[in-house]
Amino acid sequence: MGALSPKDLRSNDPTGVGTSRAAVLLDAIQKGTPLEFMKGGKYAVQVKDPKIIGLLKDAADTMDEKIHDKLNAAIKGNGKLKYITKSGTVDMKLSDLEKTTRFGSNKGSGGGAAGTALQESAAAWFSAVRFSRSKDLKYAPNDDEYKSVESIVDTDKKLDDIKAFLEEEPAWVDSCMATANALYNEFGKGTKNKYKWYRGGKFVDMLNKQFKKVNDSYDSAPFSNLNKWTPADIWACECSVTQDQLTKATNFASYNALLKEFIDKKILFGISLKKTTSDKITLKHVNYSASRPEDTFKDIYAKSFDSLDVWMYTQGQMKIEVQFRDTSGGKGLQWQGEAIGSLAKHGKIGGGVYSRILGEVTGKELYRNIDVYKSAAKSGSLNNRLLRLAKKHEDIINGSKNPKKSSKFVAPKMTKETIDYHYNRTTTKGQWVFSKYLGLLFVDRMMDLSTGDQDKVANLIALYATSQSKDSAPYLKAM
Repeated sequence: MGALSPKDLRSNDPTGVGTSRAAVLLDAIQKGTPLEFMKGGKYAVQVKDPKIIGLLKDAADTMDEKIHDKLNAAIKGNGKLKYITKSGTVDMKLSDLEKTTRFGSNKGSGGGAAGTALQESAAAWFSAVRFSRSKDLKYAPNDDEYKSVESIVDTDKKLDDIKAFLEEEPAWVDSCMATANALYNEFGKGTKNKYKWYRGGKFVDMLNKQFKKVNDSYDSAPFSNLNKWTPADIWACECSVTQDQLTKATNFASYNALLKEFIDKKILFGISLKKTTSDKITLKHVNYSASRPEDTFKDIYAKSFDSLDVWMYTQGQMKIEVQFRDTSGGKGLQWQGEAIGSLAKHGKIGGGVYSRILGEVTGKELYRNIDVYKSAAKSGSLNNRLLRLAKKHEDIINGSKNPKKSSKFVAPKMTKETIDYHYNRTTTKGQWVFSKYLGLLFVDRMMDLSTGDQDKVANLIALYATSQSKDSAPYLKAM
């Protein structure tokens, strides 16, 4: 594992504490959690400058580049951060910290997607053990308890790797125990351990194959992937459920009705886990009826002109914010929106979904062929079109609507020279233009809509992001 860098802090938070990895550092500072150092040993990190704490709080909740640039400038050099020893506080640099799994390292057991798979696999094993006994789990299962349920657990991570992960990230033990105990209270009493527990593997592959078959049967596929139909991370399946029963559905109405029937009979549950180290878990029934939560359009703006992104906010029961930007890193150009809720991140959603939702409400999609915009952005022929849109929506795009702007904020001028500068400043020419133009095109379409249609678009986006659209599957959500 290497040293922690400013670039690491602006990446997605793999732990669920916040939006970016700045949240992980802030959480450790506030709680006094010892962090691993490159030279060896673990020490609590301290920040005495309230300005830096404020910047960490701002950066923790966003991926906005300009905010992270300010944070990086504030902590640059030696002495802005300190670590605590028995002899007192010692000046340090950010790079003195090791990039461990909590900061997204893929080395070791807990980084990124691999870490998520281990967390979810651990929850499946803990649940199997809990359903085999009459009392709540108060400690991690021992080897004999794991062995007693090995015939009813199928995970795509090996048990030895799961145990190693829990030794490295012991806070997850409490979360897995709380999840297992809550699931038992929900549907385990009197079942005599009749469920098999799955995370990945052949069972989930079978469900995914059937999902793709149903999804592809529509003229316009309702979902971009399995997780937007059901965000279930693990499955509890009673042995009498057969593959024939699960592969007969020809549309999502019948597929979802079948899953609801199985839930009512307590023979099959898809469970979405809370990816947090909390020791308190409650369960919510999601998509169990035709009723859905409702959101309305709140606002849309750029937090700065220089950044790649544009943000949209909804208000109501779901309250999500969507960050629209190029996510390719400049390698291939890919415009997406990442949805973030008050309790969880909902992941990246391809631009085609937003385009389709606009088309569903207005009869006109945002775009038909994204490659046209990629080519135009790279060649520079999109620059003038971007300038026209930027001038049309100057108050939205220059950052002046950002509620967190400084009192000394001066809005940048929308000029050809400014556009040309940003066109040339990225490694891949046109990345900034491509990202900002697509964001502004979405702004332009939204601002041309009536209030009613704005609300319809915002609500459909929020429902899709939270896996609660009309075609989404019923599932149990850990909260």
